[in-house]
Amino acid sequence: MADDPSWQPLDTSVLRERLAHVRDLLRQAAAVGLAQDVERLESFGETAAKEDRGNRHRRRYR
Repeated sequence: MADDPSWQPLDTSVLRERLAHVRDLLRQAAAVGLAQDVERLESFGETAAKEDRGNRHRRRYR
């Protein structure tokens, strides 16, 4: 294989650049996911607070 003329040495500078780009994209995705989770939790908290303000003395039938 080492004698095969079609083989070329690996250019690690391109690989480093691409890995850095992937790392940045993963960080952005994590930040977006975290922001979405915070928004969901805030929405859930607001909904729970609205339900708590409802009629506390109502009867619940099962």
